[in-house]
Amino acid sequence: MSADLTVYRSTHPDVLGAWHAAEQRAADITTQRKAFLAAHGFEGRSIATKGRWMIGVAHPEDQPIPDGWRLDRDLDGAIVPARRTRVGKQLGKRLDQLAMPSARKNLPGGMPEMAWGDHHVFRPGITLINNALIDNNALYVKWGCDPEAIDSTVKIDPAVWQRMKLSEYYAVLEAQEAAQSEDAGAVNN
Repeated sequence: MSADLTVYRSTHPDVLGAWHAAEQRAADITTQRKAFLAAHGFEGRSIATKGRWMIGVAHPEDQPIPDGWRLDRDLDGAIVPARRTRVGKQLGKRLDQLAMPSARKNLPGGMPEMAWGDHHVFRPGITLINNALIDNNALYVKWGCDPEAIDSTVKIDPAVWQRMKLSEYYAVLEAQEAAQSEDAGAVNN
């Protein structure tokens, strides 16, 4: 397995637009999830998730299980749609529509959602950093490998994504941390 750390940075408007669109979609899905919970009498309850998908709802053991729902032995204290019933199929279909978007998916400039290599699947971490000293908003994509070296299908456009030196990346992170500490100190004073 590759132990390389590779970081890309982009300030390209299409990249930032894709990021903001995914963030807005995530906010919309969060609102829709809350509305779903309220509509089914589950307001204020936590949800059970698997990855980006909402799969169930916390449910007290002392309350009856509503029509269309069932206990799931893999989820302690939660109910999931009973997809073998008509009502449960409808509930399940609605939950399937409430999946959070992947910020990694459909990034412009050839940045892949994942890379395959060394008999592993690699998925990057993605962070939007606002650093007024450098470039205001930039999207940083951090890989635990070199995606272009391990996956022959990956071709990242250098006009859209700048490969960063790790020292520069860590300097950006330190500057962001310092700025957040200053902001927190100003709020506490």
